Amino acid sequence: MSYDTLFKNLEKEDSVHKICNEIFALVPRLNTIACTEAIIKNLPKADIHVHLPGTITPQLAWILGVKNGFLKWSYNSWTNHRLLSPKNPHKQYSNIFRNFQDICHEKDPDLSVLQYNILNYDFNSFDRVMATVQGHRFPPGGIQNEEDLLLIFNNYLQQCLDDTIVYTEVQQNIRLAHVLYPSLPEKHARMKFYQILYRASQTFSKHGITLRFLNCFNKTFAPQINTQEPAQEAVQWLQEVDSTFPGLFVGIQSAGSESAPGACPKRLASGYRNAYDSGFGCEAHAGEGIETRTIFSSAKVNPEGLIEITRVTFSSLKRKQPSSLPIRVTCQLG
Repeated sequence: MSYDTLFKNLEKEDSVHKICNEIFALVPRLNTIACTEAIIKNLPKADIHVHLPGTITPQLAWILGVKNGFLKWSYNSWTNHRLLSPKNPHKQYSNIFRNFQDICHEKDPDLSVLQYNILNYDFNSFDRVMATVQGHRFPPGGIQNEEDLLLIFNNYLQQCLDDTIVYTEVQQNIRLAHVLYPSLPEKHARMKFYQILYRASQTFSKHGITLRFLNCFNKTFAPQINTQEPAQEAVQWLQEVDSTFPGLFVGIQSAGSESAPGACPKRLASGYRNAYDSGFGCEAHAGEGIETRTIFSSAKVNPEGLIEITRVTFSSLKRKQPSSLPIRVTCQLG
């Protein structure tokens, strides 16, 4: 029996639960055939923790850099042409690439060799690159208009098709809308942003892929020191989009280091309760670069999942893990 025949009638429903049930139903039949790399690659998959800037490959980041004037071919070399924000930890756009110097003298460089300037086991270097590529934290950055955003979604659509992903949840700070449409009133800008995301979800749907979103707000770089108001604001925006595009956003996510002033997890509690009572999923990044001490205070806020627990050792996690810790935990161990 061929793999294609086995899976040709597999429906791609708008439900992770449905997808899982279909896969589990096929397990006994899978046991009768060799589990090859091709079979694993072609299994339908759900990816429920995707950062929008994380879908931007180094190659696409280069294209955005050239498109938006950060990189320019001049005097037989690629140079930094447009300035970044003085607040951006990168002094120049080319700093996001580890091997920029290797290709900067080629007018048509082989972009496949490009690598991000991210150090192993260093969340901060990852965060700096993603913030620059995305651009909403210290504008300007890689994403500046609708065209950029649609280019990114088209690129991610191809990734999903290549990896047989049939359900995905992409997290993005809705505040990006204010960067894309700086001349519009903020609420009008957000409505335009929601329309773009809805169009993207419709495009994905035509290819049998369900695309949904989470509002990921940053508790470290919030406008106010006290995080309670931004948490409530983030939920209010979920309610705002849901009134026009129901189901487009499915949850809330908080990012950033809890060591920042006013960013301790308990200050998020009222916002998370509001999100939960409104029927939205609740997740949190926790312990970003500060060991285990705030991971478990984050758990007391009772999100449905803690994501990207960084710089935690297996022994400390095993020793300190409380019985109430949410079951879906994705650890980045350093």
